[in-house]
Amino acid sequence: MADRKSNPITKEWVDALNTIDVVFQDNNKVRHAWREYLDSLNDKSPHFESSNSFRLDLLSEMAMALGYKNLKQTEIDRFYSPKYFGSQMSRQEILFQENLRVLMHSKNCAEGFSEEESEDKLPFNFTSVPSTWELCFNKDCTHKDTCMHYFAGQHLPADKMMGFAIYPNTLQNEKYRFYIEKRMIRATWGFRKLFLNVKHVDDTPIRREIQQYLSSRPTYYRYMNGQLTLTPKQQKGIINIFRSYGYTEELDFDNYIDRYSYE
Repeated sequence: MADRKSNPITKEWVDALNTIDVVFQDNNKVRHAWREYLDSLNDKSPHFESSNSFRLDLLSEMAMALGYKNLKQTEIDRFYSPKYFGSQMSRQEILFQENLRVLMHSKNCAEGFSEEESEDKLPFNFTSVPSTWELCFNKDCTHKDTCMHYFAGQHLPADKMMGFAIYPNTLQNEKYRFYIEKRMIRATWGFRKLFLNVKHVDDTPIRREIQQYLSSRPTYYRYMNGQLTLTPKQQKGIINIFRSYGYTEELDFDNYIDRYSYE
């Protein structure tokens, strides 16, 4: 287990996370919960070559080594079925960006973590930085410790040689027009649950309004498949669309993740 913990996340680990999203209550129940679910499946996953027992061992080792506890079980099947997960690109966006946070948090298990503690536990992957995001390297800035531009700049990969940046003369006259607070948000993606109780007559009109709200139909599908994630403000806007049609209960998105905010 010690060797496994010290190694970087491998493709097998990512496949394991993609296959099952189990959030458990305590370490002693982990193996039982996973084994009970996996035993109900075929010997081989229909979507991956590795066996269920192999994934079970990987997940159990990871969870116990990282000390996950006091969390609640969430949906499992949505990660087992690719049709609810999306494209290969969405896999990379969600799993590689957030790494093990997919297991650590669901929408029901944020309790017990302060925002400061959550930021300390949230891994940062530079691939999550938008392609047009400006990096800052102004060490003399008094706001650098809480600025997302500076924070991202401190994680610049060694092989990245050029890109968008905030220039040193930004500090003139003590004005910080580009300052963005470093913070973590609860983001979401996927609309399948939202439409479970929607009447057939309302389905298409609601989808069209959401597509308009998100600017276009292609963008809608990027949020549907997890290539993009919704901010709290966007979530509220979409929920309000459903409420305008009279739907006020069980308005949940498919997936909830914690990530750094670039908005």
